[in-house]
Amino acid sequence: MRQVIFQGSIVGRDQLTNLEFNPTFFFSGCLICGEVYQTDEDRNPPTVDDPEYGPFLINQKERHMAWRNKENNRHPERVHRQLAISGQFCTPEAAMKLAPLGLFSLTDIVMSDEIQAALKEAPRAPSTDAQHDINPKGLVVRSE
Repeated sequence: MRQVIFQGSIVGRDQLTNLEFNPTFFFSGCLICGEVYQTDEDRNPPTVDDPEYGPFLINQKERHMAWRNKENNRHPERVHRQLAISGQFCTPEAAMKLAPLGLFSLTDIVMSDEIQAALKEAPRAPSTDAQHDINPKGLVVRSE
């Protein structure tokens, strides 16, 4: 099934205190539990003409791949299979955490009663921010 993903702004984001996540910048998210990873570096990239831009992109990719691998390993393989078989973008649990951050599947809203119910119960404002530590959950990040 083809997913139509909405990645929009967080309504009232400017009024929320202590919310650093910004969906207009690069981020990674877990479609099983709804954790989101975005660092200060992701929100403040160098300009394309900056000599640091190339190394920044390489480091960003490495950080996010390490986070994704670590996050994927936190969930049993059967849960990954169940999500793949369901055809849904994410689990209802993840939908409840991602929707307040402005991230949800329009397809799932139409096709899944579970997702519809989860989104009705989801808080309107984010209850947690993106993981933003440069070394979340003990990840080893290459440094130069």
